[in-house]
Amino acid sequence: MSSSAHHRVIVVTGTIGSGKSTACSILQHLGAVVISADVLARHVVAPESEGLARVVERFGPEILALDGSLDRKKLGTIVFRDSAALADLEAITHPRIRALAEQQFEQALREQAPLVIYDCPLYFEAGLDKLGFRKCVLIAANRERCLERIKARDSLSHQEAEARLDAQLPVEFKRQRADIVIENNGTIEELRQSLVELYHREREC
Repeated sequence: MSSSAHHRVIVVTGTIGSGKSTACSILQHLGAVVISADVLARHVVAPESEGLARVVERFGPEILALDGSLDRKKLGTIVFRDSAALADLEAITHPRIRALAEQQFEQALREQAPLVIYDCPLYFEAGLDKLGFRKCVLIAANRERCLERIKARDSLSHQEAEARLDAQLPVEFKRQRADIVIENNGTIEELRQSLVELYHREREC
């Protein structure tokens, strides 16, 4: 992907439980084309894919469901308590996710999307901040709110939710490096208003 194309894509990131996916849904409703790293992550480990074969080779067949698909909860239990295992998983999936993302960026830009958003929770962890994206928008929330959302969404214990949050870089690290920070400790309507302003400002650039 050319650097000029990167310069036309805005990244939206945030720690798990920050409300990043909700923010991206709002931006999509406003008219942005949203490309989701999480969706691409599922694609690269789809049944019969090379990515899934590599994951099984590393972690064993016990991380498969009965239908042969990846059991993401079983895999998560392994990698979120072992940083080396998580690094191994990311070494398999991240290059494949990046290649698919770049194809979709190019397509959206060719089709003259008013705004192209890359929904990427591990933007800093994966080192993508070095690629020259146009801007990075951080959706931020305090730790207590993030843990509440993670437990409610994924039916996890407090300890499991903390392990997932702690597997990512601290939000303060991301605050210092993001171009724009949108606080999301309030209502969805408050978040939406901030995003409406962002959308109209950025699509004019």
